Amino acid sequence: GCGVNALSGLQSRINSMYCSLLVGLISAAHQAILRLSSVSCP
Repeated sequence: GCGVNALSGLQSRINSMYCSLLVGLISAAHQAILRLSSVSCP
């Protein structure tokens, strides 16, 4: 019914939020690794 529909919508919203958070973390880690490797290897 209505409650299940709201719950699934909330779940998808949380999933998309986690997905964007993961993408941001991965890109930040990637930039940090690139910066570290460029510093350690002249």
